[in-house]
Amino acid sequence: MVEAQHQEAIEQVILNLKAQVAGLNQQIEVLSKLLEVKHEDINIDDVPGQLKWAATDVMNNDHLKMILVRGENYEFRERLINQAFDTGVTIVEVEQFMEDYEAGQRGGQVGAQKFKDRYDDYDVLVIENLEQLAGNRAKLQEKLFDRVYARSHAGKLTVLSGNAAFIIAGESEEYLQMLSLGKNIFVG
Repeated sequence: MVEAQHQEAIEQVILNLKAQVAGLNQQIEVLSKLLEVKHEDINIDDVPGQLKWAATDVMNNDHLKMILVRGENYEFRERLINQAFDTGVTIVEVEQFMEDYEAGQRGGQVGAQKFKDRYDDYDVLVIENLEQLAGNRAKLQEKLFDRVYARSHAGKLTVLSGNAAFIIAGESEEYLQMLSLGKNIFVG
């Protein structure tokens, strides 16, 4: 009996997560229309080459060179990302990004510049576990946006990867605008 209730609770959580993702997709679509940006969502199954194709497509567009990989299965996301790129990929956990940012702030102007230089130097930067940046971390979100935009202007690709549920309706308009400019990929 307890196991059946537990299974029902899990299924309800999954339904809620799917509803949140659907709501996010609607918000991104509306923002894309308002910004007159061509937006495309891709659902990726376990098919070799799909993420690589998406990355190539993003690098050849004139919009934000960013891919948001959303999915509940961390191992699946990580495997797809690792298979998609031949070389030159740097994977950073969002916790490391936060630590580097805080260290840069403690280092004054020189530390802040080192932080920017470090994250702008990578050809392909993957930031994992982005769900930990959701909620009340507005300053860190802003710094992440800054790096994504700067990297994009330099022609470099940023891949943000996280649990599909990390983005909820309460996120900032700027955050949703950034997502609307990149390519969104759902794996799972």
